[in-house]
Amino acid sequence: MKPSKDVNLGCLWSLPNSGYGKQATWKTNGQIVIVGNLSNGDRCIHTPVTIPIPDGVTFA
Repeated sequence: MKPSKDVNLGCLWSLPNSGYGKQATWKTNGQIVIVGNLSNGDRCIHTPVTIPIPDGVTFA
């Protein structure tokens, strides 16, 4: 699925050894981009969230 506008997904993962979370954006081309990158072997804890869809966003 592809949103008509980029959607900020907020903090999706936290790294227990770093004390900070990874932010993500759902791009209009359907990709989800992680801000800050993840390294091979990173242990991530998923942060469950309900994501509100911004006004005017449609999906294809």
